[in-house]
Amino acid sequence: MAFPRLEVSEGGGFTGAVSTYSVLTNGQVFHSNSFSGGFTVYGKVGKKDAVNWIKEVKKSIAIPTPVKEPDNIYRVFKVIEKDTTYEAVWYEKRSGLDSIYNKIISKIESENAKYE
Repeated sequence: MAFPRLEVSEGGGFTGAVSTYSVLTNGQVFHSNSFSGGFTVYGKVGKKDAVNWIKEVKKSIAIPTPVKEPDNIYRVFKVIEKDTTYEAVWYEKRSGLDSIYNKIISKIESENAKYE
């Protein structure tokens, strides 16, 4: 897959299932879940949204000590560049990261409802 890209995941719990969206800078969106394996084409978002999300998430998690607070159900942000990966793992309801997460997931799912 291309670089840079943003991966947004949620999962865990009793089943351990994890759902991940991967967003490329050209707006392409791919989806994967832990049961189906690899990524499949999911749809698109605006290029401007994709680029801005990558910048916003990278800025929010580019801290010396990565956020690692997994609990039963957790969420993950990853900004994957050619030589570096920025990552945050947290239990839902962490105010700053959750608001960004909810914004991104809402936009991906609303703009791609026709593909589901």
